[in-house]
Amino acid sequence: MIYEMILGGMVFHLDAQNMHNRILLNICRQPERINDANHQCHAPSSPRPSSAPRGDYMQATGLLPLLVTCRRVYSEAIETLYSSNTFEFSRNAAAMRFLKVMVPPQRLHSIRHFRWYFRIPHHPCLNFRSRRDWNDLFDFFMREMTGLQSLYLVLQTNYPIQARIRDTDDAEGADWIRPMVQMAVEASRKRGCKVELVTEGVVHDLDQLFKDTARESVAAGFEENIELASALVHRQIRHSMARDG
Repeated sequence: MIYEMILGGMVFHLDAQNMHNRILLNICRQPERINDANHQCHAPSSPRPSSAPRGDYMQATGLLPLLVTCRRVYSEAIETLYSSNTFEFSRNAAAMRFLKVMVPPQRLHSIRHFRWYFRIPHHPCLNFRSRRDWNDLFDFFMREMTGLQSLYLVLQTNYPIQARIRDTDDAEGADWIRPMVQMAVEASRKRGCKVELVTEGVVHDLDQLFKDTARESVAAGFEENIELASALVHRQIRHSMARDG
């Protein structure tokens, strides 16, 4: 309980310019407004908060000094750091480096709450490699981050991608939506994980959309309902991108 009071209950904003730059940390000052469209709880030019217990910054955390006090404290408290906080990333480079390089595989299972403003450079169905990478991403969430209780993904797309989505039939567009829906349904069934997808400010609850589809198509099997739900999600994404068009 003491470790959770000291190390938990925070939202970590993490960012890095590229895969090689240091990941910078800011602790959210307004976690209750985390879902606001223009949420920005710190000035972009503000200095990095110190991790020293006697740092000069108002947001000095003191997280690392406590963890390295001794081997016993580290072993007792390190899981709390991952399991009791929310990790939010605003750039792909920072998120990928954190997940693939920095965090030991055994700690990935401890992460409970993960938020990612995910910039899609090109349509997931552009070519074989794009499809593979897209599928691998959601397989990673399912197989490697087995402790997830909430996953919040904000898809950031450019105009060519939006134009392709708007011009694609929903049954055809379901192809790239399917990995997200399958992951959301499986994660919800296994551990009650809530997966939310955001496009143009519209929130899509993937598992709930699957349940709505299954309720209306009682004669359909599981795979067919996954396909129907994926088409429904594509339609909602398409509509969210056409609101101003």
